[in-house]
Amino acid sequence: MPESPEKETVAQTNSQPLARSVILFTICRYVVYTMTFARGLTAARHLGPYLLGVYGFLILMQNYLSYTGFGTQYAINVELATRKDSDHREIISTAITLTVLVGLILCLLGLVVQVFHLPIFEKFSFQQYALLTCLITGATSLQYVFTNIYRIHGRLARIATVELFGAAVLLLITLIYRGETLVFALLAGLFASAMFANVLYLVRAPFTFTIGLTSKSVRALLALGLPLLIYNASFLLITIAAQSVVSIFYPLETIGYYTLASQISNAALLGFNSIAWVAFPLVLGKTRMDVSDEDAARATDRVNVVFGTSVFLIVFAAILALPLVFLLLPKYEPSRGAVTVLLLAQALLMSSYGYDCLAIARHKQLAIANASIASAIVVAGLAVLAGKAHAPFVWVAIAVLAGSVLFTVLQARIGLRLIRGSKLRPIVPWGSMTSVGLCLGGVLLLHPVVGALLGAATYLVTNKARVLELWQLCQPHIRGLMHSAGPAVEEHV
Repeated sequence: MPESPEKETVAQTNSQPLARSVILFTICRYVVYTMTFARGLTAARHLGPYLLGVYGFLILMQNYLSYTGFGTQYAINVELATRKDSDHREIISTAITLTVLVGLILCLLGLVVQVFHLPIFEKFSFQQYALLTCLITGATSLQYVFTNIYRIHGRLARIATVELFGAAVLLLITLIYRGETLVFALLAGLFASAMFANVLYLVRAPFTFTIGLTSKSVRALLALGLPLLIYNASFLLITIAAQSVVSIFYPLETIGYYTLASQISNAALLGFNSIAWVAFPLVLGKTRMDVSDEDAARATDRVNVVFGTSVFLIVFAAILALPLVFLLLPKYEPSRGAVTVLLLAQALLMSSYGYDCLAIARHKQLAIANASIASAIVVAGLAVLAGKAHAPFVWVAIAVLAGSVLFTVLQARIGLRLIRGSKLRPIVPWGSMTSVGLCLGGVLLLHPVVGALLGAATYLVTNKARVLELWQLCQPHIRGLMHSAGPAVEEHV
């Protein structure tokens, strides 16, 4: 039965504060990401390719160590969203205690490596930074737990404050320090920012907790957290596999080039990812198990087209802007091709976002994880071949692109199986693939600007209907933002 006009009006009225909060949060994240991008460029300029390679490896190690949290930061989202309010204190207490214990163990191991100068990753001077790397991992893991608790409570303003502070501190550090001192200062800044976040989250927190574990909550968190950890880690494996191969087979200077390429390709989509982060639960609600296949297919198709078109437009804009980046960082000119290829890989990965949400909503996240792991194996295998052949490191980025194509195909097959009989538009139509091919051809023929221009023009011409659909969707929100920005700001101040 359709909703009455009165109910629709009430729903729209109630959603306005949430919409304004999400809009302001998204704007804040774009500010954070602008500072993050500026920090990355400044750090690259002040470190040089060699030291940026060292810093990039330490961040890679921190990413690997973060998996020791057993997925607690992911599980607490589901547990708090599905359990009764009376159970929240016990779940939160267990999650915080478990995260702190794992962090303390990591710090102890880091202290042992550093004090006894254990010969681990000597190429990257890991012994010198082992303790600090582990401290960062422990502090940021706890921060992620708190962030997800605040996310469940809808306290986006506190999350935004934490992110703004961290981005500002790290940007300031890159402006002050130089050389090897900057590596240590950035790591210290990461740790200090995470500790500041944890303290701020505890001030007038919308929840209570005690330090302690219960076997029931531990089992529940691990039962949910480990599968979700595998699922979330599987996406990172596609890019981390390539970074690991570069760290093994290429000199530190090349690692610095690849680190910058990864930073730029990630930074270009950070703002877009913040929208996906906020939209994620809304899309799940439209594709969950009790929604008909027809309605779920309609929602999935719309998300695929809107998100896929958005990300391709952002990626082509970023590729066309690359000459400006390398005017500022001429030492990193050899990384231009890798940046272009990694941006194209990001576009392909995000084109199937609707299928990703559909799989999670219908409890098939492990199927997506298996697809990611298979793609990561392909990436690692191709990248190792490139490394052993001493091929230019752009071929490692091409391995990531190949893995992204495979993952997109596998994810589409999983999604179509979940909504059999429904017709959905292709997630990457022929025009999009042609534009990717033109960009890649430009890189390989050493004419990246020509390839980018041809690719962007081809995309716009062949995807005109999708671009128009995206504009029609965004236009009323832009108008609403322009009309309500003033009252919204006053309300949140």
